[in-house]
Amino acid sequence: MLSEGAAPSSRAASSDPLNFGPLSTLLDASPDGILVVDQEGRCRYANPAACKILGRSTTQLWALDITCLFPESAPGPAGDMLAAAAHGRTASGSAALLRLDREEREIEYVVVPVQGNSIAGAAVIVRDVSEARRRVRNIEALQQIESSVAFGSSL
Repeated sequence: MLSEGAAPSSRAASSDPLNFGPLSTLLDASPDGILVVDQEGRCRYANPAACKILGRSTTQLWALDITCLFPESAPGPAGDMLAAAAHGRTASGSAALLRLDREEREIEYVVVPVQGNSIAGAAVIVRDVSEARRRVRNIEALQQIESSVAFGSSL
């Protein structure tokens, strides 16, 4: 296990920082981003997919307060995540996410409380839905145009 306050190397952060054992291989292979945050909302683990979605390296994510990822006013999604975890509840939702490169992404998330030997806090599973939602908006816009054209040509 990593010592409190010490930033992990990139290899250590992605290989097995919380002593997940064989589970670490599955976590690292997941296409969904998986973060483990402590009770104060500091990141203690991020799999490669989470790093990609969040636009940050494992070193940049280590001990990062997850509230800085969301451009919405406090407490916002991160506050909701932590409150649910603190009360032992699972929560889910969607939010705008602010990446380090200042690109805003749309994500869906699920928060699951975690209590174990090496950490107490929450596992946060994130999925980038920006492209899917962009496609839906484009289809809706095309349907609106089609409807307008169909209505206009019947006159």
